[in-house]
Parts: sequence; structure tokens; C-alpha cells
Amino acid sequence: MIRYFLVLLILFSCKYTYPEVFPSKSVRIIVSTAPGGAPDVIARLVAEKLKDLWHQSIVVENKPGAGGNISAAYVAKSVPDGYTLLYYDSPIWAINPHLYKKLPYDPFLDFAPVIQTHHAPLFLVVPTTFSVTSVKQLIEFAKKNPNKVTYASAGTGSSHHLYAEQFRYLADVEITHIPYKGGAPASIALSSSEVQMGFLSYPLAQAGLMSGKLKILGIGTAQRSPNLPEIPSISESGLPGFDLYTTFGFLAPSGTPIEVISKIHDSVWSAISDHEMNQRVSSYGINLAPLLTPSQFGAVMKEEYEKFGKIVKISGAQMD
Repeated sequence: MIRYFLVLLILFSCKYTYPEVFPSKSVRIIVSTAPGGAPDVIARLVAEKLKDLWHQSIVVENKPGAGGNISAAYVAKSVPDGYTLLYYDSPIWAINPHLYKKLPYDPFLDFAPVIQTHHAPLFLVVPTTFSVTSVKQLIEFAKKNPNKVTYASAGTGSSHHLYAEQFRYLADVEITHIPYKGGAPASIALSSSEVQMGFLSYPLAQAGLMSGKLKILGIGTAQRSPNLPEIPSISESGLPGFDLYTTFGFLAPSGTPIEVISKIHDSVWSAISDHEMNQRVSSYGINLAPLLTPSQFGAVMKEEYEKFGKIVKISGAQMD
């Protein structure tokens, strides 16, 4: 009789196993930029918080290259169980699909949106040696001097490039693109007055601002930043309708269980809305994004895809 009940117990246990509680092992966050960039810094801050919340090791791995395509393709092909996540910004889903003829991933079929975390604006910056002191003056100067104003970017198709192309289009001016190999070289070119204007992140602009070699004319978002309220928006300063920023967020491989996505979503929000962490991130000029559900984040991704697609077309930029 005892043997009979033992056999039944074993059979029952095999048939009705308890579901695994996520996470039960180490989680990897894949970042598409090199160490030290804003996405990398934020990912590591989030990892610290998740480690405390989940009592599991959270490993941040950098896989830069090809505008984020290498890391995106890696995560897209990963097992959809929540243990491999992608942390990056808008170019993955908003710019690259329009810029590259072929992508090793589909931003909407290969990924499940998890949560947007931050909005990172770029700032319109000019050297202090340039006489203009406002957006209006810059537009007037450019109109009077077609193609005499040069602008720096981090490379063709970069956010820096597309912001300037949107500026060119909305202001109806002719300005000349000078691409550099990254944001840091572009910042140095601006500080040394090799070019007359450019769009930079706040951390990239800081050295030039502190040395007195650069000045900010405006922020790219339609509204002023709560972290830097003294800086006017480009939209309010002479170019209505200018409203661009980069969205940072977490993506999981398509097919990841909804209950796993939900747990990651809630845990990440708990991490990024922490007061101390929010203060650290805001020092980079980056704003905490509004809380959205995964499906709402997916809708934002599609909106950004449409918006940046128009700008890529205007710019004529093409890779491959």
C-alpha cells in the first residue's frame, strides 16, 4: 500500500510541477553602447537595484557596434525567458530600420516591449566664438549665409545628425554637415570652433561649457527640462514644432511570457523611480519618462519609428 501511494505521489509531482518563479538565476542586460555612455551608466544603476529586489546577480554586458544592431540581433535571437534583456535607445527601433537596407532583426516582430525608462534630450550648442546668442539669430545668420554654417555630428545617421537635419528642414536654411567618428570628437570640434553648431548630450557639452568654449542656445524637447529649467526650448526660441528626444527602454525577445515581462516592468519602475537614483540620472540632463504599460511603450516605439523615418528621408542618409 505504501509503495502504491509513493508511485502515485511521484506521478502526480511529474504531472503537476510548480512553475518556476522568475528570476531563479542570473539575468543579463545587454547594452548597445561602450562602457561610460548614458545607456551603460543607467543600465548599471538599474542592475544594482534589481540585484537587491530579486536577490540574483544582474550582469551588464556591452556589445557596441553597427549603431546598436549587433546587440539588438544578439538579444533577438536569445531564449525568450526574461533572462536576456536589451537596454538601448530609440535608434534601434526608430532610426536603424530606415537607415540600413538590411537589418539582422525586426524591431517590432523580434522584440517584446517591456518599459520605457528615460527621455534623453540633445542640446543645440555653438562655440562662444560664434556671434549668435539665440536660436532666432542662428536662423537669421544661416538664411543670410547659405551653406556657410557647418554642423558637427557623431556620424551619418546618428541622432546628432538627424536633429540638425530636422532643424535645417523646419528653419528652411542650408547648413553643411561635418560628420565625426563619435560624439566626443564632435564635441571637441565644436569647442575648437572647427564648426559653428551641433547637437550634443549634456554630458558631452559639459567640458566645453565649463571651459567657456561652448554655449547652449536651446534644448530639443518642446518643453524645458525640469532638471535644467533655465535653458529655453528650441521650439519656444524661434522654431515652433521642434520636439525631439531619445527614449531609453528595456526590450525582451519576442515570445517572453507576459507574466515575466510584467514582473520586469514593475521591478524596473521601482528601481528608476527611486529618489536617489533619479537624482544621479538627472545630473546627466536625462529625464525620467512617464510610466507606461508594455503595450503603451510599444505604441510609442511605432510613433518614433514614423517620426524619425520622415527625418531620415529628409536627410537622405543611408547606410550599407
